[in-house]
Amino acid sequence: MLANRTPGADPSAVGNSSDTSQDEKHQVEISHLHRLTSKALCLGATSPTAGAVRLALDRRGLVRCLCVTDEMSMSASVDYLNEQKQLVELACATALVPAYDARILKSVGVIQDTPAGATKRPLVVFVVCGGANVNLNEMVVYSQILRGLEETGRNPYADPFWLDGTIVS
Repeated sequence: MLANRTPGADPSAVGNSSDTSQDEKHQVEISHLHRLTSKALCLGATSPTAGAVRLALDRRGLVRCLCVTDEMSMSASVDYLNEQKQLVELACATALVPAYDARILKSVGVIQDTPAGATKRPLVVFVVCGGANVNLNEMVVYSQILRGLEETGRNPYADPFWLDGTIVS
């Protein structure tokens, strides 16, 4: 399981100011952001619920934390619109970024280097709500931002990302 977010909604991201508190009932420490700075705000919260953190910690199987840039989420949102003809808001598109960036899937072990000619492909399920806070005008703005990045030679899918708090470039 991969839990995705952007740096402006990540208490552990460099430059984000946060405090922590101990939740005695669930026996977990919770980070509280002073403010959200991500463009992917609609699903944002300044802190996770203690019960959800406890469930993730107790879950059989690994829960990995992925943090991707807002621009990576914009790219995924626009790419998904172009491929699937469906609008997905920025916060929801954050879950789609690994579908468009093989580096992430390799980093979490979903894609492995295989001998030439191997045909085994992993089954990957992306759970994405489309969101209710999205419109075509936003997609036009994201496309313009991405074009501007392209003109400077920047490909958001080449941006560094953070996996379990460690930067991957």
